[in-house]
Amino acid sequence: MINIDDKTIGQAIMKMRKEQGLKQQELNEQMGMGRSWLSDIERGKQTITFNDVIKLCELMDVDIDELSEYIINRSK
Repeated sequence: MINIDDKTIGQAIMKMRKEQGLKQQELNEQMGMGRSWLSDIERGKQTITFNDVIKLCELMDVDIDELSEYIINRSK
């Protein structure tokens, strides 16, 4: 069984965000969240909902399958 924690999800999101050259602040604004929201997610300090993962993938133009694969590989 794979154990996926908040930190692993956050690291995957950060990796994808940086690959796209996006800043936390612009994604926070587009998501309608406070200024530390994405930072907290990326550090594993806050849990992200599946709906927010989908929305972030859309905003970052990242395929959710790619994000999922990265998360699963890091969790093995």
